[in-house]
Amino acid sequence: MNDFKEDARGALIIAKRELYYHIKSLRLILFGAVLALIISVFALLVSSQPEELLQGTNYYAPDAILFSVNFIFGMLSAFLAVILAYDDITRERATHSLELLLVKPVSYNSIVVGKFFGTFFAMALPITVVTLCSVVIISLTSGQSPTAAGTLGFIFCLLTTVAICILMQQVLSMIFKTSTTSLLVGIIIIVFFMVIYSVVVQYISTLIGLNPSLMNIPENFLGESQIALKSRTEAFMEWIALLNPFPGPLSVFTSSMGAFLMPEEGFITMPLWLPPVVLFLWCIFFFIIAMVVFKRMVRKL
Repeated sequence: MNDFKEDARGALIIAKRELYYHIKSLRLILFGAVLALIISVFALLVSSQPEELLQGTNYYAPDAILFSVNFIFGMLSAFLAVILAYDDITRERATHSLELLLVKPVSYNSIVVGKFFGTFFAMALPITVVTLCSVVIISLTSGQSPTAAGTLGFIFCLLTTVAICILMQQVLSMIFKTSTTSLLVGIIIIVFFMVIYSVVVQYISTLIGLNPSLMNIPENFLGESQIALKSRTEAFMEWIALLNPFPGPLSVFTSSMGAFLMPEEGFITMPLWLPPVVLFLWCIFFFIIAMVVFKRMVRKL
């Protein structure tokens, strides 16, 4: 019990130290400013023309507007998480402060936990604030507010996606000796999962007899056989997206929330709880990887 208390106290001290470092950094200030500007403008433009967004759907307008911000918000947050965390470990090694952390009476796992939560809360604050500001903008522009379920679900999955990106980048910071290499590899991985992954999945779906091009065609323009093929294609794309640790479960959860809030749409093929659970499991997976890699890195010092 005493060891657990010491580890918890040590992790808290390290988290505070990391949080203060990021709060004072120019990167976080620029991150908050850029995120607020882009998302606010995007929310303003979309919410000012809800009829174009909602054409052919039964969505509750403010939730649909908030969900439409999902892709750009998630993509920006993922990239900025990488930029914020790319030197979390390499910085400590370069300044020889890592040795000071290692001599503290805390476990290696506590150091990993403290480093993660310090960086995570540094990003969680501006993301939550910007999301709530977007809700206010949507409310003022459209005259209606997004539902609490839609807003909280959106924030939860965004923050979980950011947590995965931070953990992934901290692992890279442990593996590579220079911050530049860590950053470049992190950006390449994010680009692969956000751009190339979907192209590969579409190619595979074509090989197994599906047709991704049908997903963008309204069902009233399709025959019965094409509607059935479209349904199979959508189901395959949704389930395979869960294997993508970055935007995949977030995008599926957005669709799930739409189906939950407006069930008459009826296009989702999985339960609402599954995408958040998959996101959480991805977090656990990267946490375990980070702890294992950190221990191996320390042994080589």
